[in-house]
Amino acid sequence: MHSLPFAAQPSDGNGIDEPAARTAATAVRVCVYAAKTPGAGVLDLLRLRLPSSAQLALIGACASSPEWPDAERVPDIVDARPNAVLAGAAQRFRGEHLVLVRADLHLPEFACERLLHALDGADVLGAVALDDACHPLLAVSKGNTIDAHRLDALCFAYSDRRAFDDPTFAVEAMPPFSAWHGDRIARLGAERLRDSDAIDASGFRVVLLDHVYVGDSVDIAKARAGDRDPRDPLPPSPLDPLRALVATAAAGDCVPARPGLDARPVLLHVLHGWGGGAERWVRDFAAADADAHHLVLIARGSFKRRLHGEWLELHDGSLGGLPLRRWPLPRAIADTAISDATYRDLLARIVRDYCVDAIVLSSLIGHSLDALRTQLPTFCVVHDHYPLWPVLHRDFGDAALRFDDAQRAADLAATGDDREFANRDPAHWHRLRDETVAALRVAKATLIAPSRSALANHLRLAPQLRELPQHVIAHGLAAWPNAAARPPVSSARARPRLLVPGRIRRGKGAELLRTALAGLREHVDLFLLGAGAEAHDLFGERGVHVVLDYRRDELPQLLAQIQPDAALLLPTVAETFSYTLSELRSLGVPVIATRVGALAERIDDGVDGFLVDAHADAVVARVVELLADPIAFDQVRSTLASHTQATPAHMARDYASIMRLGPRAPVRYPIATTDAAQLELAVATDALVRGRERERVLDTELSVARAESERRGDWGHSLDRQLV
Repeated sequence: MHSLPFAAQPSDGNGIDEPAARTAATAVRVCVYAAKTPGAGVLDLLRLRLPSSAQLALIGACASSPEWPDAERVPDIVDARPNAVLAGAAQRFRGEHLVLVRADLHLPEFACERLLHALDGADVLGAVALDDACHPLLAVSKGNTIDAHRLDALCFAYSDRRAFDDPTFAVEAMPPFSAWHGDRIARLGAERLRDSDAIDASGFRVVLLDHVYVGDSVDIAKARAGDRDPRDPLPPSPLDPLRALVATAAAGDCVPARPGLDARPVLLHVLHGWGGGAERWVRDFAAADADAHHLVLIARGSFKRRLHGEWLELHDGSLGGLPLRRWPLPRAIADTAISDATYRDLLARIVRDYCVDAIVLSSLIGHSLDALRTQLPTFCVVHDHYPLWPVLHRDFGDAALRFDDAQRAADLAATGDDREFANRDPAHWHRLRDETVAALRVAKATLIAPSRSALANHLRLAPQLRELPQHVIAHGLAAWPNAAARPPVSSARARPRLLVPGRIRRGKGAELLRTALAGLREHVDLFLLGAGAEAHDLFGERGVHVVLDYRRDELPQLLAQIQPDAALLLPTVAETFSYTLSELRSLGVPVIATRVGALAERIDDGVDGFLVDAHADAVVARVVELLADPIAFDQVRSTLASHTQATPAHMARDYASIMRLGPRAPVRYPIATTDAAQLELAVATDALVRGRERERVLDTELSVARAESERRGDWGHSLDRQLV
């Protein structure tokens, strides 16, 4: 039996679980104030960020504004200081939750709701946000400017979403944006809101939220906020770890999502750290799906050690910027763990803290089968057939293979030093296969494959999975930058050109290409594009041109330079989809491909491409045949000119129609409180920052000393020459 921490999702001990815990009868009053009447449009702009269900009050000078005719006007609170506004509003709107907003503030989305969410804490009297005045997050300098709304997104993404005791709260110097608990103000007495000792004696707290930032755009420096006096250093702040992360993340351009803040459901992708087509699919899906938040849990490890799950990283769906979280696993996962307590606990924390609504499984490499035991809707995307079979590069469509215990043992015995996984024990892989199938069945997972052949091969390896829901959704192809044109084909050159795109490695065509090379280069020049390190030994071969690497968006330009007559795709194992085929088709390049897997399914031989048996002689013969009939290439190009392919947006809509998750409650994330571990992390972060500052000082001093030494050396040499 595997323990299931996912079933119950406890709060972090502060009594805050869901916004539904808020007393439904408690009214919310947003009080907008200013020292002088706001200019035209200011209030209307602010209203876009206020809760639609809240009652509104225009305080003091704001009461004379013609905007917001439905708001209650309170001109008699003339003192525009926040503490005076709070005291007056508490007297007038007894028992109501109060949100105080200075009229000129630019609020991020759900800012008011986040402060109100913190009031659900059992002893929280008031809540305030980070800002660039009372609660600065980053040191200010004349450096890189960061937009306040992006800074808010970084705070939400990289914080633990905690509520700290506000270290700077003083009733005489309140921040311009705050929220207050109506019933607790009434119990304390509105007249005592100016008395800090009375608030402390009541047992209530005013908390600072680390995941809300309100302010203007700021020039940032990568240093802790506040001046440092080495003779009297400030103590560490619980915000120091967040400051360090945000300062680093701000140097990039990523704007992370805020899962659990709005009503969009949250998808957690489970992915290996190998890159490739699976990672590309996750990126494209996340970028195209505006109706859900996407998070990615990546297992990272070492190919050299054959330990593929040494770390877990949680990323935003864009897979850009710093990881949101990073944890080392005490017991590294070599291939896939049947169960792992640490993995299970970390995954439960992610599900709880990030309000995960569904699991999208792209790979179990480096992960634990606990990813299938969350009791959440689970969708298994068939990018490959691991761990149903321990060898990744196999022709799973070969009818002559039985894929039974004997075949498994033979395949494992045949693996060499370049194998992906260390364990060659057939019993281990048999057990892992059976546990995977059992976990998928218990989870009632939905199988989604990019091609019919991929789904058929998956079910061939595990017939028990036929009871699960099954769908086929083709991967969408993202648009090329700058509306890439189709490459021209030159008729003037003496020798035809064939493109061979992608890595030259086992299973991806390496064996077949090397065998067919002698025959092919008698008729064509071969251009190996993105062949990788495995193609080094082909440098200098007659008729072979090698480009080791290229970026995806460079492909149209490269093809315009090469002007290939056609492309060769020569895998000897069944691919589940082939992004490369989609790319070449979108650019109008005829493809000659081996008759395996999704290639055989997607290509109509002689209509939109050409198929050939996966044998060297057959490949050479088909190429020679087609070169003798150039009209065949022209006909395929004509077909491809009108060919349409699914986009990531189409794909995302198809997935949404299957997942049917629908909207969730907004502002549903749990709020954590300060604990010993967080304070100890603050101490460690402070020590690290101080160490780096000392290192910078020493580097500067060393540079000065070296310059002085060189100056004195030059002076000495000059003096010697003068004496001679």
